[in-house]
Amino acid sequence: MEPVQSEFCSFGLFYHNVTGDRAGEILTEYGQPGDFLVRPSESNRNEYTLSVHRGGQPQPRITHVKIPVKDNAFYLPNGKTFTTLAALVEDMCDGSAFKSADGHLIEMKRPLVIPAYDKSVLNGCDRFFHPMIDGKDAEQLLEREPNGSFLLRESTSNPREFVLCAKTGDTVLQIKIENFRGKFRINDQTESFRTIPELISTFSKRPMFQQKEGAIPVALKKEVPSQRVYPDMIESRMKYLEGNTNQLHYDQEFNELELDPELRMFTSVKESRNPEYLMYNRFKNVIPLDHSRVKLKHENSNFRGNDYINANYIGINQEKYPELQGFTKKYIATQACLDTTVENFWRMVWQEKCPIIVMLTQEYERNKAKCVKYWPDYEHTKSFPCMLTVKNVGEEGDEKFVSRIFEVTRGGETRTVLHYQLLFWDDYDVPTDSVQIYMEKINAVYDSLVDPGSMIIHCHAGIGRTGTYIALDILMNVLNKRGLNWPISVYRVVYMLRESRARMVQNEHQYRFIYETILEYIKAMKRDSSTSSGSQDSSLLTTDSGGSMPCISPRSPLTSTNTNTSPQQRKDSETFANTQNQDPIALQPPPLPARPTTRAPLPTPVPTSADNDYVNTSTVNQ
Repeated sequence: MEPVQSEFCSFGLFYHNVTGDRAGEILTEYGQPGDFLVRPSESNRNEYTLSVHRGGQPQPRITHVKIPVKDNAFYLPNGKTFTTLAALVEDMCDGSAFKSADGHLIEMKRPLVIPAYDKSVLNGCDRFFHPMIDGKDAEQLLEREPNGSFLLRESTSNPREFVLCAKTGDTVLQIKIENFRGKFRINDQTESFRTIPELISTFSKRPMFQQKEGAIPVALKKEVPSQRVYPDMIESRMKYLEGNTNQLHYDQEFNELELDPELRMFTSVKESRNPEYLMYNRFKNVIPLDHSRVKLKHENSNFRGNDYINANYIGINQEKYPELQGFTKKYIATQACLDTTVENFWRMVWQEKCPIIVMLTQEYERNKAKCVKYWPDYEHTKSFPCMLTVKNVGEEGDEKFVSRIFEVTRGGETRTVLHYQLLFWDDYDVPTDSVQIYMEKINAVYDSLVDPGSMIIHCHAGIGRTGTYIALDILMNVLNKRGLNWPISVYRVVYMLRESRARMVQNEHQYRFIYETILEYIKAMKRDSSTSSGSQDSSLLTTDSGGSMPCISPRSPLTSTNTNTSPQQRKDSETFANTQNQDPIALQPPPLPARPTTRAPLPTPVPTSADNDYVNTSTVNQ
């Protein structure tokens, strides 16, 4: 088993590469009774130790418990075994306890949380400061870089201190930066600086000399760029991306995504290029990657078709993207429906148990068709040869946003599917209104559901607006959950999306829009002084102009009278109705909203195709 370098669970960082003595010091300084951390064992390099704060005055008692490793499994003294340290820690946070060698009960409540330092000391370092890495990670990043390359990381053994990692003489040096009386220095023989950038700037102009005789001087010539930043540093990063030349650095960063050679590993579309499926794609060059495409299943022996739909699951590799650990929301990214794909789209909705569809396009934009109207009118039903029916039971909206409720039925089972359509976001462009306001409302509904399936997101091609929406949704959810002392990365999130569906976030304007929206979201979090770390209240969900998202008013009860409807579907329907603070039985049908004058006439319903199961959609799994 490879040694752990750094590890996180849904509660945050829990592994610290420190000695037992240092673990005791950290727990004593920052911890409370029940706090714990995991560290490497000092007696066996292949095992680990659990250090626990057990309270006591005036000096708290720190207990160290071995975590043996056998056959790639981690063992606790209470007999439980786990395949990962993260799973072990999650179990301990659920109230795990066991007895120590002296017979006393050891209770563990949460991983140790070290108070955040003032990020202003790093202002100007955002380009080369790498959060959430350790010494080994730094060596790997510098391995292929030329001599003179450097980066900055946090110390894994001394909170609130930093390590300057520099490559010189084909060797990576780890140079500790001490925090001495509120100032920073290399050691007591060097001058002190008020901020880290001042220290870096000084030693980039003149080399540092190693104390070892004959050693090569350390020159700081080339920054190794970082893609992750703390939220407090994102404005500084954006100022850098604005650039001071005719070429904006936003374009450069976006072009790195376009030209990244590793992303070419995720380009196999052999299955999707099957001539039988080409008629189901809106564009010849926007087709789902094979490894992540949604494959439709045959649930009815009397219905025959193919397994193709232009859709991808969007996956999150939490080992590769530790800043997203604990994020479990699931997405499917897809194109807008064609005449030939409506039935396959609804087959996918049913198969993936999707509770929410977010539509980011109008049926017509600038007199050009963008999406077939794949849903029935209010109080009408669409039926498909695959034995599936869709009924529109609620609809309300204005010129910016429309909400709908569909009842989808198959084999005697009925499920509620919510449909949200944003009308103010043109193709290839960025929205004219505050899209995050609507996203927060949609997320509130999604989060109220028990064990929801994937959320379907689609625009026209299923890559530009769709990728921008999903990237924003991921980043906003991470900020809500982790707060402002947890690193985020626009670049890495978009990179991750492109691993699942090619060309997600289609142009630099959309890429820049993600930065701008996240910055405003962070500012709103800071303004709300009454909000606890990482949470939001309704004050963030309104605009200065008083804009809000219309609520759906169902025109018939959401609670199904079908006895075959599962308890889960009934619970989902009741949960949604309760979020409106109304009795679903007592609701009265509101008048149908007037068609916005800015919208082109809707196309007439198109006959759906039979005998195929392809739809142009991509699923995003997190």
